[in-house]
Order: sequence, then structure tokens, then C-alpha cells
Amino acid sequence: MRETRKRNTAMGDSRETKQRRAVLTAVKMSHNHPSAEEVHALVRKKLPSVSLATVYRNLHVLAKRGEIKELRTDREARFDGMTSPHAHFVCTVCGRVSDVAEKRIGDVVVRAGRKMGVVDCVEITFRGKCRSCSRNARARVMSSVK
Repeated sequence: MRETRKRNTAMGDSRETKQRRAVLTAVKMSHNHPSAEEVHALVRKKLPSVSLATVYRNLHVLAKRGEIKELRTDREARFDGMTSPHAHFVCTVCGRVSDVAEKRIGDVVVRAGRKMGVVDCVEITFRGKCRSCSRNARARVMSSVK
């Protein structure tokens, strides 16, 4: 218990509050890489009085501890409950963040560790237009041609 408290204090905060547990659960259960505002809306279903500032603070503590990942997009920070190495695709039009299911990323991490040293963090982000935004752009072009 003492070791855990020391580690948590070193990571920014030693308290395990119901708010922190609710924030962690909301991120882990959400598969759409929610923003802080979206996490806040989810947490408020269980804890109606929780503030957005409390959610932000807990998101940052959980990310610092490595329990969740913080993803930076051009628009806002998004959060991911899956902490194993994987890539993301960020749509530059709508801002949607999707996981890239590629099993070989883990192999690349292992090889990089063998060649270079210890890998502490893996961040692979592809940016472009998602399928939906690409279809919408094509549809607009086609309708303007008619």
C-alpha cells in the first residue's frame, strides 16, 4: 500500500476517488476516443455534480500514470482507454479518431527496442480524410459538375 501511494504521489496525485474511477471507466468503456467534454457528459450520468475541471484534472493524472492515453489532434485532446501499442487515424475534416488495427505494430516496437533501447511510448498517427468525408467531398464535386 505504501509503495502504491509513493508511486501515485510521484505520478501527480495519490487519491483514488470515485470521480477518478468514473473518469477512467468512461474512457475505457468508450471506443470513440472521447474529448474531455464527452467524458464529462458520461461521468455526469453517474455523478451529476462533477465539474468539467475535475474531469480535466483526472484525465491528465490518469494519462500521466499511463492508465489512459492522451491524443492530440488539431482540434482538441482526445482520450484512449487502450494503452497497448496501436496507431490512430485522425480525419482532418471532421476530427474523428479511429484505431488502426495493425497487429504488426507490436513487432515493430519489439524490433525498435532491440535495436535502439527501451521504448517508453509509441505514437503513430495517420492524418487524412476518413471514408465518410471523402465520400461527401466526391458527392459535392459530382453535384457541382451537373
